[in-house]
Amino acid sequence: MEGAVKHLLAYHDVLSAHLFVKKLVDEWDKLDPVLRAALFQSAVTVYARPFVENRSSTGANRRFSISGLRHAPGFDRALHGHILLLRQTLIAHHDTSVVKAQLSHMMLTNHEQGKPPLTVQTEGKVKALHAIAKKELAEQYLEHTAAAVTYLYQATPRLARPIA
Repeated sequence: MEGAVKHLLAYHDVLSAHLFVKKLVDEWDKLDPVLRAALFQSAVTVYARPFVENRSSTGANRRFSISGLRHAPGFDRALHGHILLLRQTLIAHHDTSVVKAQLSHMMLTNHEQGKPPLTVQTEGKVKALHAIAKKELAEQYLEHTAAAVTYLYQATPRLARPIA
């Protein structure tokens, strides 16, 4: 039963990600940058959800295994790993070891004895990933999520059969 629940949740999340990416690709030229970013970030977040550490109400690990999925035609294991890394480091969290933020100060120094420097300006630079820059990359995401959706859909009837 736990396996069927994991499977159905994974199917739902991957299907949602696929629909977001499909909308992104299909309407690429019509979407403004804010909507492109929202679709991209949503797709990455929900796609990765079944494959990262999650806890159930019983405290059990709810991570979905890709053991069968990785053999599905069109499934891109490198892209899968890349999406998970994006989610963990740049979308759901800001990993400053990946993209460093910078803070700098402009100071005026008074050369008289005992006078501390005076801060006149503080500047912060924060880098973040917002969206996919090229439609071709979005199309790769679309192909990958389609392969995952197809595999998970086809595997669902086997899991839903009653135990004899």
